[in-house]
Amino acid sequence: METEKIALVLHSVFGGADSRDWEQVQRAFAAEVVYDYTSMAGGQPLVLPPQEIIHMWKQLLPGFDKTAHHIADFDIAIQGDTATARFTGHASHLIADAEWIVEGNYEVALKKNTAVWQITAFKFILRNQGGDLQLPQKAMARVAG
Repeated sequence: METEKIALVLHSVFGGADSRDWEQVQRAFAAEVVYDYTSMAGGQPLVLPPQEIIHMWKQLLPGFDKTAHHIADFDIAIQGDTATARFTGHASHLIADAEWIVEGNYEVALKKNTAVWQITAFKFILRNQGGDLQLPQKAMARVAG
């Protein structure tokens, strides 16, 4: 039962990002999140409130005509009120008929807050990207206006 609740939280992040339902995304995150996209963007992991994560995503995702994130192959381990989840991800980002594809693995930590699981650490490990690798810059330019 708890593993299903955790999987729903994880799906809500990506479903919320694809539908641009930022409130849904925010509810999935704890007040502070160790955010690690260093395999894709370099730098160091950051400790951020969900609003900052969403702000970063808003600089990119709305610039695409459509995004579709698919996550699968869950390995969830629960210890009391904490949990870890590992899973695979595949994301398609579209502008007209151009597509940028990103594939990788996620390592996520969660904490149960009352009856709700929330993400406390969110790490993406890039495995592969393909298609139009210039599409992210085009999407950011569209957002910037």
